[in-house]
Amino acid sequence: MPELPHLILPRAEVSLERRKRPGFGSIPPREYSQHSEFLSGAVKNVLANKNQPAVKGVDPALIFKVRTVSNVADEDWASAGLTVLGTDDDKTVVLFASDGELQEFKRRLSEYSKGVSKDQKNPSYSSLIAAIEDLGSLTPEDRLGSVLKEEGFASTANFSEQSIYRLDVELWGVGDQANRAARINEIEAYMHSRGGSILDRYVGRSMTLFRVSASGAIIKWLLELDSVESVERPPSPDLITTPLLELTLTDLGIASAPPENSSHVAIIDSGLTSGHPLAAAIGVSIGVPESLGTADVLGHGTKVAGIALYGDVGQCAREKNFSPELVIHSAKVVNDNGKFDDAKLVANIMREAIVALSQKGCRVFNLSLGDRRMIYDDRKPGPWAAVLDELCRELNIVVTVSTGNLEYNPGPQNGDMHVTKYPAYLLDPSSRLLEPAVAAIPITVGSLARIAAVPGNGAENVGTLPVAGANEPSPFTRCGPGVMGAVKPDLCDFGGNLLFDSAAGSVTKHDSCSVLTLSHQYLTRLLTADAGTSLAAPAVAHKAA
Repeated sequence: MPELPHLILPRAEVSLERRKRPGFGSIPPREYSQHSEFLSGAVKNVLANKNQPAVKGVDPALIFKVRTVSNVADEDWASAGLTVLGTDDDKTVVLFASDGELQEFKRRLSEYSKGVSKDQKNPSYSSLIAAIEDLGSLTPEDRLGSVLKEEGFASTANFSEQSIYRLDVELWGVGDQANRAARINEIEAYMHSRGGSILDRYVGRSMTLFRVSASGAIIKWLLELDSVESVERPPSPDLITTPLLELTLTDLGIASAPPENSSHVAIIDSGLTSGHPLAAAIGVSIGVPESLGTADVLGHGTKVAGIALYGDVGQCAREKNFSPELVIHSAKVVNDNGKFDDAKLVANIMREAIVALSQKGCRVFNLSLGDRRMIYDDRKPGPWAAVLDELCRELNIVVTVSTGNLEYNPGPQNGDMHVTKYPAYLLDPSSRLLEPAVAAIPITVGSLARIAAVPGNGAENVGTLPVAGANEPSPFTRCGPGVMGAVKPDLCDFGGNLLFDSAAGSVTKHDSCSVLTLSHQYLTRLLTADAGTSLAAPAVAHKAA
């Protein structure tokens, strides 16, 4: 088997759900007097840097980093007078000390240096002190954002002193909102004296951002400030999606029919708009029960079918080439309000629809439906999942199933937690798979954000942010594990992103960070954009077919 990388959650430095007990890793044997002396010297250096503020009028904050050899519980840091601000996957911890001289930490260091007394097996506080490998101040390079680094800004030396940069600055979440607002005012006063300006600011309950227009010299100064967490490029507007949505049949032409030997893929959803001029590859459409008809009034099925048929609809639109290589079939199983039939069991609906379309040559089926009331809790899977497992075995078919969408809602008063708690909230028990995504044999599909973009008119608004970065898990995707700890989702594909709107304190979909697909209202618009795991699953179905 080839060694393939797992999906990596992005770095989340603020407000993670912290470890309650030590994790993996073991503490190596230490010569306590030497180790204590080494750490004491490191503490002196940190305090010396703190007592030399970058500029008069901007109060320094005692924020530093510690590299450990094993995970240390947050309570252990707290008992030493330290607050965990962030962690990294190499066991680097960013800490804040409200005690400007680290008195309690130095006391514990002194006790540890005394070694083992006759009543002890280990020196005092060894679980904390011996776990520390190194301790030091944050550097300007630690504060450079990933986009800046990708652009070649590996250090402060890459900033031209006279050039003007427009960048977003995030402060560590230290103190209350009033305290953090005051800190921005301090920074602004200094920047103004040197010709720089703050264009916009956002001070939330746990997130503090401001956008600057400033010379490289001022940017270098900002990168030296203890209270600054990161300096990064503002999110970019997507200049492609909106023009593509305006394409007409004149621009695109009528799609050709697929080759005779094409594979078949079936959409089990809200029906299909059969008259769509780009849907030249539609085969059989049925309703289960038959009384539902086949037309897609809801619009969901046509969006899903567009991706199952064409894969990357955006690429097709950019190239103005819609040439289907598949035949697509449809089973309408929900009514125009998205509800199942009141009298018919869902298990019977699934069996009737899938068996009927398998007899038409379908080997690949997509199901982008789920029950938001049924979050998997490690118990027996429901009948919906069970019947999909049965059908996969009996008919030798592939079924792709979306994980279901997560609607994380911290409330308007905590709106910025959409950003500061991402991606941690994806691992909450409430974020687990919806029925029937827990099914064992079907391919469960999660969602990734293709891009991290903002609308073009949000260029000056620092409070409009994409929640996920490009190629990171979508903020609405759900997680496993499945039955008996099975790895779920099996695969991920692009399903879109969300924007955080600080004015409303909530997240919203926007075309700029959504996925392009077919519109069921084709007389008004051929293409539309949407976001959801419902659009990630058919992308996998397309590849399977």
